[in-house]
Amino acid sequence: MRRSLEAAVRAVGAAEAGGALVGGLASEAAYLARVGAELDDDLALAQQEPDPRARDLWADWLADRAVEHRRLCADLRRQAHRASARSGAGRLSLASDQLAFLEAGLRLPPHRPQG
Repeated sequence: MRRSLEAAVRAVGAAEAGGALVGGLASEAAYLARVGAELDDDLALAQQEPDPRARDLWADWLADRAVEHRRLCADLRRQAHRASARSGAGRLSLASDQLAFLEAGLRLPPHRPQG
């Protein structure tokens, strides 16, 4: 769970550092970090449960929550990668447009004022 969260946080950070518009992805990462910490705390408590049946039920419930947490972290990672890709594609498109504009400008005959 922790590795999945760390990978998601790194992906969001990389997208931000690359100039991608990540919107609320950073706050989603912070939320997932809080939920992950709560799950870790609950797991520690479950391990101390003296009743084996209660401990097993709690562990099963926590396992389901951990799977969902990892899925949400993977979704966040994908969203950050998409934001990075859109940002990179946008910069590439802008550079291509600027190059085409410069090439077109070079092909125009020089402007001679009428006078």
